[in-house]
Amino acid sequence: MSIAEDILGLIEPKRRRYVTELDIAAMLFGQDKAYHQRVNSACRQLVQQGELVRHGKGGPTDPYTYSLPSVKRRRISD
Repeated sequence: MSIAEDILGLIEPKRRRYVTELDIAAMLFGQDKAYHQRVNSACRQLVQQGELVRHGKGGPTDPYTYSLPSVKRRRISD
């Protein structure tokens, strides 16, 4: 499985709706901060492909969070 596939699996509607990059990195790789940039890149790519939607301003008080697009969320939960 790729990092992108793992990320999509974490954000499936029945698990979590909005997840930060740090949360994703911690869930996939533990507390190893070296993977944060790989998660960041994968999330950006998934947003460009329309697989994820990014929310927030990206700062410490309003970090980016990611969710599935509403159309995809409905298809998976049906």
